[in-house]
Amino acid sequence: MELEQIKLFISLFISLSQQEWDFLSQNLRVYHLKKGEKLQVAGTVCNEIAFCNKGVLRAYYLKGTKQVVEDFFTENTYVSDYNSFLSRQAGIWNIEALSDCELILLSYDGLQKCYEIFPSFQKYGRIMAEYLFIRFYLKSNSLLIESPQQRFMNLAKSRPDILQRVPQYMIASYLGITPEALSRIKSKKILRRS
Repeated sequence: MELEQIKLFISLFISLSQQEWDFLSQNLRVYHLKKGEKLQVAGTVCNEIAFCNKGVLRAYYLKGTKQVVEDFFTENTYVSDYNSFLSRQAGIWNIEALSDCELILLSYDGLQKCYEIFPSFQKYGRIMAEYLFIRFYLKSNSLLIESPQQRFMNLAKSRPDILQRVPQYMIASYLGITPEALSRIKSKKILRRS
């Protein structure tokens, strides 16, 4: 039951034989995080990539004493300090559960075994890497090019659940603005609808 969600997600991109699925599922493990617990701690190597079955998490880094939110992860997304995972170097992200979470973990070594034995996993890995690159690229460009209002509107349109599930000060950090600026943007949006 716990692995059905990831099996369905993978099937959107590639078809797995029963043998391939059996091999993959032997390398997966279910992991539960309580709200406030960390999946990844900055300064350590990220050894696992996680698929979020249930819950919401944030990735953030420290700039001095300030926490800067890099991303949010919800159901049916992969969660990882992917640079650290691939490079085998210490990462800069902390990944923290913002609610109780159920995750499916795959270790770096387990993924390498999947790649080595079944070429279909290489295709899936490439698709996911491309997805993560595009997501990171769009976020970086958004911060460079778009106004805070545009960034907020894009978030509201593409990920409306985040606005309901994440504290406002974290959303402000993710958008690269202050909580006060976020309040002003939201009040302007509400006034325009009236």
